[in-house]
Amino acid sequence: MPRRVRRHRLKNLALTGVWLGAIVATAAAVGWVLAGVAGAVVIVASGALVAALAPAPAMERALFRQGARRVYAPWLEDAVAQLAARAGIEPPVLLVLPAPVPQAFATEGRHGAAIALTPALLERLTPREVIAVVAHELAHLAAGDLGLMRLAALLGGLTRSLAQIGFFLLLIALPLTLAAGVPIPWPSVLALSAAPWLIHFMSLALSRLREHDADAAAVELTGDPLALASALVKIEAAASGSFWARLFRFDVPERWRTHPRTEARVLRLREMAG
Repeated sequence: MPRRVRRHRLKNLALTGVWLGAIVATAAAVGWVLAGVAGAVVIVASGALVAALAPAPAMERALFRQGARRVYAPWLEDAVAQLAARAGIEPPVLLVLPAPVPQAFATEGRHGAAIALTPALLERLTPREVIAVVAHELAHLAAGDLGLMRLAALLGGLTRSLAQIGFFLLLIALPLTLAAGVPIPWPSVLALSAAPWLIHFMSLALSRLREHDADAAAVELTGDPLALASALVKIEAAASGSFWARLFRFDVPERWRTHPRTEARVLRLREMAG
């Protein structure tokens, strides 16, 4: 199993570099269209500086306002402490967030990291499955995935803003351009139109990839891929709702998803288990 897991992780690492490089290159291209090399450097440097220096959001306060409370479960806290030590990070705070569906997610705030779990998740999953899910969220924290996705979102936001500025300037200059007989730079217009959408879809692809990598890293931490696979199946079944809800549910295409399909994740986990 370790060899299979390492193979998955190496592939995920390479693809992460490809997608992140493509996002940075697209943002730089927008800056270059508007202001040449200086514009390309400014937009990439601005995104990196804001992502690195901006204060972390006060997520823990927002969660407590939504009714989150500390988890008091010694078996789970001990397991998280052991997994965090294996991952090389400080144990995050465990919170219970009232919600009707089984869900878990990691956050980073000014006072450290936290993992929020819903009562439905703790009730529906076995302790072994809960630990596998928590290991998945720990993997996100250890890999810095939250910061990575913030960087992608910042570059996407900067690109959208610059594209809007470019269209505004083009609209102002359009009468003069037509009067002087100067051709409209259609390639630049098309680039400004397409760049925000390209970064959006690439960010979604990057998010799906990081989910696959967090699955593989969780297996490294627990050595139990089948526990995570069964937990994902249960969470998917609970999220699907009743028969009538599933009947009228719209199937979101893969390219619009932040997470891979559960079937694909379960298949990879079973491959890791051999």
